[in-house]
Amino acid sequence: IFASWAVEQQGCFFGRRGTSVAGLLVGGTCCLLCVSVVQLDGPSAMQQAIVFIAKFAIAISFNILYLFGSELFPTSLRSTSIGLLSLGARVGGMLAPQVVSL
Repeated sequence: IFASWAVEQQGCFFGRRGTSVAGLLVGGTCCLLCVSVVQLDGPSAMQQAIVFIAKFAIAISFNILYLFGSELFPTSLRSTSIGLLSLGARVGGMLAPQVVSL
């Protein structure tokens, strides 16, 4: 709901491109902040709040880019291109945990 509202407010905010960039920047910043508030006795309330903000911001960017991808391609190629975009996102999601072991 927030992403739809932010995109529709093109005169006040950034439109699609700016909202997706802002979501990725907020998400990345929150992920970096999350590392700095780590406690040894378990996750604190502040760390959980930062994680949820990061997840929210990244989900906004993902949804905006998914919709933008569907409007980018012509009708004859739309289903194939959305399938390939979805495949790339899922493969990236599978490979992301493997980066830790590098």
